[in-house]
Amino acid sequence: LVAVVGINTLIGFASEWKAVRSMEALRALGRRNTRVRRGGHEHEVRVESLVPGDIVLLGADDLVPADVRLLQAERLRVNEAALTGESVPVDKHTSAIDADAPLAERANMLFKGTTITEGRAEGLVAATGMRTEIGRIAELTESAEQEVTPLERRLDRLGRRLAWVTIG
Repeated sequence: LVAVVGINTLIGFASEWKAVRSMEALRALGRRNTRVRRGGHEHEVRVESLVPGDIVLLGADDLVPADVRLLQAERLRVNEAALTGESVPVDKHTSAIDADAPLAERANMLFKGTTITEGRAEGLVAATGMRTEIGRIAELTESAEQEVTPLERRLDRLGRRLAWVTIG
């Protein structure tokens, strides 16, 4: 009985731990500074202070601080693994694309949480915080009900039966 309850507790704890770690990692993406051009001058500002319409300046190894529409791009390649799962860096450019293009094909956009692997870029902040693509994914992850596995159901049922036998 103790072993069954212990195993059930460990499975539940492990699932909850993974979910908490994932959410902490997503929140950590927003805690840093970035370079912007405001009033014709370059400034370093906290990512949390970015608003749609700001112009951000990005270079190699920078983490993209918001969803950004590219205005200028020089030999720009971006690792979008955090968003699309694609491990190979993709080329980005400023050319217009179809408005209905899938996320992975939006070559004139940079997305929060992705990383510049080479080149430089200047872009207009289109969305910040939970309004970004990664923010929407985080909301879906947070609101999704975690499905109970068949093993967890059986262990729960067994635990209740054993509790009734012990009490009765």
